[in-house]
Amino acid sequence: MNSKTMKKINNHADFLLLGWLKTLIPEEEHGKVNLKNLNSFLPEANYFFANKSIRLSFYSPKWVRKSLKKLVSQGEHLQDITMTDLENLAKK
Repeated sequence: MNSKTMKKINNHADFLLLGWLKTLIPEEEHGKVNLKNLNSFLPEANYFFANKSIRLSFYSPKWVRKSLKKLVSQGEHLQDITMTDLENLAKK
């Protein structure tokens, strides 16, 4: 993918993670979370061990970017992709 498309994917990934994180916390704390401090609220471990192998954790920034890249390469429009689409892709 070219650099312009990857930049859009990276920005959309942060936007999706921010929306997902806001569904997990109470509404009173929504103002505390923004794009600049998003990574401080996400877990530091991006990988986990399963069956003697290492796997990429769901809802990590790298997982979201990788899934977005996969959906865009399949022909989906980036702005139309939601977190539900990423979850459905992971279930396949």
